[in-house]
Amino acid sequence: MKNAGSFMRRWGGLIIGVILFFITCFSMYFIQYRMYGGTIKTSLIYVIIFVPIAFISWLLQERPAAPEAAAADNMASDDNREDTLSNTSGDSKENGGIKAALKKIWKILYPLIIVGCSIFMVYAVINNPYYLIVYQYFGLILVLIFLTVLPKMRGKAGIRPKISVAASMLFGALLIVDAIFCLAAPLATVSDAQTVLEEDGYTSVEYAGVLSNRMALDLAFNGDVQFEAKDTGKLGFYLLRGEKDGEEYGAAVSVVGGEVVGSDRTDGNDSLSFYLSYVK
Repeated sequence: MKNAGSFMRRWGGLIIGVILFFITCFSMYFIQYRMYGGTIKTSLIYVIIFVPIAFISWLLQERPAAPEAAAADNMASDDNREDTLSNTSGDSKENGGIKAALKKIWKILYPLIIVGCSIFMVYAVINNPYYLIVYQYFGLILVLIFLTVLPKMRGKAGIRPKISVAASMLFGALLIVDAIFCLAAPLATVSDAQTVLEEDGYTSVEYAGVLSNRMALDLAFNGDVQFEAKDTGKLGFYLLRGEKDGEEYGAAVSVVGGEVVGSDRTDGNDSLSFYLSYVK
């Protein structure tokens, strides 16, 4: 039991962080590709690329010497110590000056980068309020601010949280943002689009792909489309095939609002047949 407790204290946080990493990646993949057919953009690719790089960099960082090694170093002769100090003192001062300058530059650049990115993200949300990746960004920023401010509030300024704790909180923020977005956004999933057509009398409904913009929609249905809300086409349209009255149809359902915006028989409509065959 004592060994198990020691193991969990040492590695428990890391294990939880790794588990949350895989859960977060699966969640974003499921939302982006399975639920919304690729119409929703998440930070999946960035998480997959940068988190392992950050983790490997952390593993490669120098660690404090073990007590035995430290004791062995302390037994070195005074002559060797003096020679070492005299040879490295100049280099240490120079390296210390460079590190101090870099820290000052980073302290100036860091808030400027955050402010600049935040302004861009706010503009993106105003232009299109359905960018999940933007909300994920703000969720991560809030966690980073919290991790920066909390030590100062507790009188422990300069003390960084454990990497496993910080990672777990960041992954948890992504999961919470994803859940809130899916519950709050007025968006139709692929499954919702199929249900809409089935309720409209279609049978054997199958998802074919996505028409990403109004131009593609007009080409597929020869301009015979209808929708009123200006936000209806902001994420594109699901393209589905189904049968009605014994004939094969193609139909488009808007991602925003879940409205049927166009439908036509495939017989005699070469453009629609093409899109049903090749659009993914």
